[in-house]
Amino acid sequence: MRSLAKAALALALWPSNAVAQEMAYFGNWAVGCDNLRSCSAIGLSDEGAKIGFVKIERGGEANAAPLVTLGLYEVGSGRGSKLEAFLDDRHVGGHVSEHDDVYMKALLTGEAADAFVVALGKARQLRISRSDGTGRASSPAVIAAAGSVPSLRFVDDRQTRSGTVTALVNKGRQSASRVPAVPEAPLVAAKPIQIVEDGPPPASIANAAKDADILACPDGMEPIVARLSARRTLWGICNWAAAYNIGYSFFLVAEGQVTPVAFEVHGSSNSRFQHGVSVLTELVNPSISRDGLTLSATNAGRGAGDCGEKGEWAWDGERFQLLRYSRLDTCRGIVASEWPVTYRASRK
Repeated sequence: MRSLAKAALALALWPSNAVAQEMAYFGNWAVGCDNLRSCSAIGLSDEGAKIGFVKIERGGEANAAPLVTLGLYEVGSGRGSKLEAFLDDRHVGGHVSEHDDVYMKALLTGEAADAFVVALGKARQLRISRSDGTGRASSPAVIAAAGSVPSLRFVDDRQTRSGTVTALVNKGRQSASRVPAVPEAPLVAAKPIQIVEDGPPPASIANAAKDADILACPDGMEPIVARLSARRTLWGICNWAAAYNIGYSFFLVAEGQVTPVAFEVHGSSNSRFQHGVSVLTELVNPSISRDGLTLSATNAGRGAGDCGEKGEWAWDGERFQLLRYSRLDTCRGIVASEWPVTYRASRK
């Protein structure tokens, strides 16, 4: 098994261009930045209260402007509704919203976003509710504003804006030219993989996966089998199962040789370091996209799927390369598409 592990590292771990990525939490606020210095800070309502959020995103470029998203979980909202936002008792606008099947959302850009960020830093709380134009409003989602200032200070620091005219919190007199150019996004030449039905796993995989807790996997849990090339096949074997998560170990089979796969990650709380590289040795709730270009996994923090970690990888012909990783540890009704991103690459 030790020789197999070394072979896995040689295949799955490769020198990375990524710089340090981080997550931080300030009260009911979470903030994360990725390898391109793009950051997002998200403020959440209290557990058990009306679900809503405010998200402030900003790219790492010197001239990047903040984008503010107001979100409210509202089932059955009618067309023409607006999101009303209040900072303490001050009404800061009724914003035309769109519904994305989960939330009503309103976007603030340009001067509106700039003014909102400044006002948020001076407020005690943000209230978001829906109005339908008749004067009636839904019950509001309430978000404490105190965590916004340290969260945006974190963004200024990670984007090297502190002390410049471009900072959100730590403003200074230094020119925007002091903000360095963002790194180039890693390029991944993704090759499609094809899901196949290949019967039970060969004995070589059964031996490699002998430590798996097969008894904990549901009856009839079939392996994931995908053709990578004429001579390589990917096998995913159920390792364990819990109420809402199922863990899989993956193996490459080529000409009778079995190699366990480790998946490089950035910003995961569940990874381990092998030879200085942060990796996952199993994937939770894995799936392969219809076009075969993405292998994804979502490790849910609870059954609602409103917290946890999500990763996406692509096969480049030799190894699985990370495309995107996002994470949110606080469970407050926020779907994975809104979680802060800690790593991203471009697919070519």
